[in-house]
Amino acid sequence: MLPEASFLLFEANPVHHRRLNRYAARAGVHVEHSAASDRVGEVNFLADPGNPLGGAASSVGFDRHNIKAPTKQIDEAVRERNLVGPFFLKLDTQGHEREILAGAKQVLEETSLLFIEAYGVDDPGRMAFDELCALLRERGFRTAGIADPVNRPSDGILWQMDLAFIRDSHPAFLDTNYH
Repeated sequence: MLPEASFLLFEANPVHHRRLNRYAARAGVHVEHSAASDRVGEVNFLADPGNPLGGAASSVGFDRHNIKAPTKQIDEAVRERNLVGPFFLKLDTQGHEREILAGAKQVLEETSLLFIEAYGVDDPGRMAFDELCALLRERGFRTAGIADPVNRPSDGILWQMDLAFIRDSHPAFLDTNYH
């Protein structure tokens, strides 16, 4: 692993808290039992016990499996633990990216790499990948890679993928040659 690295994990779904607490017993691992967001407070969270790897945060409550999850800013959690950059952010948040990034303004200034799950199909309250790319471009990042694209089985349309973003000042973007 990375012996000098620190890890700050946010998890809103209580089904994962006990296991993450055991993981956090390792040196350099910190866990926030909350959803990352733009403010301290709470958010509606879809915590379906039949799909523990799913979930979503929303300002509007869900019809089923809705819980109120605490929220916290990444900037605040990093400051409380005196963590220092450079940072790598990995987000898999089903549509709460805008709020999370708004709560990470200071951390983003020291972030070298972002890896974010993005969606190809619009859904109310969820950013499509082109909107995510535009938002990050405004914050000084450009798309540098794609991983794990998933197409919807019913029609083959792009459903989701993971996108890598690096600083737009990175030397790789100065090279305009293909080879």
